Amino acid sequence: MSRESFLARVRDAAIRGRAHSVQTNVTSERPGCFVSNESPIDLFAQAATEVGGEVFLCDDKTALLKKVNALLDQHQPKSVFRWEHELLSEFKIPELLSEREITQCCFETLKDQSFESQRTAILAADVGITSCDWAIAETGSLVLCAKPGQERLASLAPPVHIAIITESQILLDLYDLFDQYLAAEKSLPSNLVINTGPSKTGDIEMKLTTGIHGPKHWQIVVLRGSKDKL
Repeated sequence: MSRESFLARVRDAAIRGRAHSVQTNVTSERPGCFVSNESPIDLFAQAATEVGGEVFLCDDKTALLKKVNALLDQHQPKSVFRWEHELLSEFKIPELLSEREITQCCFETLKDQSFESQRTAILAADVGITSCDWAIAETGSLVLCAKPGQERLASLAPPVHIAIITESQILLDLYDLFDQYLAAEKSLPSNLVINTGPSKTGDIEMKLTTGIHGPKHWQIVVLRGSKDKL
């Protein structure tokens, strides 16, 4: 299957999973390329909301931390499974969790534990906090490339997933995502997850149910502007 055919199938599946339609402009070079007059951040917020997520746009670091605190107040977690990521460090999320006396589960706390102890700690987490590698405006998706310190399970195992990102991480569509890897002359990572909305299943009596096989709450806090604002 060609790259273009693969991306077209992914796009078709994403569109069927949403309750709204998108505008596309089919060209010979990039069939199905997404075009819009809206800004990527506004498109992302709209698309992520339409697939069942919650998006909070913040103008500065103070507003972002206030929103993260509000989400922690909402969920009252006893334990958080978090990434080790430059954005979380910049926003001092580990320090915030410590101040709130929330148990933190991360690569450093898990790496020397047995498999069973790791499993117990991960499954006990009430909230997962991550950033992302990229976000896709067209589908409202988060792209997460798993590696030590940025475990895939942080976005999948806890009943609540909170992602903290910046506007500069938002790409317009899937073509832009793969262009980023081609421009950097890097191959795709061995584990890349495109995460779109909270967990959903229609297997039980053909009714759509949220939160059965993963997070029920999918909340994204976005800092407007570039990473230079950090």
